Amino acid sequence: MPSSAKGNESATTQAIAPLRVALLGMFLSAVLALFFAQDHPYLTAVPCVLINCFFLQISFFHGLLFSLIEIPWMMLLFFPIQYIFRIPCQYAFFWLYSPILIILARRRKDRHSLLGRLFITYVWDPPLLACIWLVAHTGWGGDRFLSPFASVIDEDVVMGSLPLPQDVPQLAKDFGVGAVVNMTREYAGPLVAYAQHGIRHLHLPTVDTAAPTLEQVGGRAEGGRGGSRANLGCES
Repeated sequence: MPSSAKGNESATTQAIAPLRVALLGMFLSAVLALFFAQDHPYLTAVPCVLINCFFLQISFFHGLLFSLIEIPWMMLLFFPIQYIFRIPCQYAFFWLYSPILIILARRRKDRHSLLGRLFITYVWDPPLLACIWLVAHTGWGGDRFLSPFASVIDEDVVMGSLPLPQDVPQLAKDFGVGAVVNMTREYAGPLVAYAQHGIRHLHLPTVDTAAPTLEQVGGRAEGGRGGSRANLGCES
């Protein structure tokens, strides 16, 4: 019993820890907004940049790039609310924390509420996908925005982030992938490249940071050759 209780406590602590990090970032932003907003308003976004690096496991450069896209996008989305409720401009950067809090504070970790789905779809995903494609096509800060590209779990499964067309030859040759399960809702995947390399493909459109349903998992990948491994991936 003591070991079981200790294990439960550890799991609870691990679940709460990321939320504490996000709340700490909000507190630091509030302090910066209170003391430095008039002369240096951009400082209120610095904690959020660091938290994005922490949650997405990306470099500081990529975290800064993501924030440079995320900030104007969120300012545009939330401007009507800020205008109607007369929220001071120095506190506008708190909108940056809204997707993270929505993700961490949900009751079920495998599902989103309607509000959560709206936030993920229209607030979180657009700047994230923009960064993925921007880094992939420019090479800024490396070849990939999200890494590692692929992690070998065992002889049958490889897991990784969103596969792009230039990744497919490496999947087939270096990782021995013969089937891909794509759980990215916004992007069906590089289907032409899959066909060229004989990789089977199953698309399970799933809201980011959520799990596919049992009905989705019951589907089958069609066409192509078999492979020694299957690649499971989404955008983050």
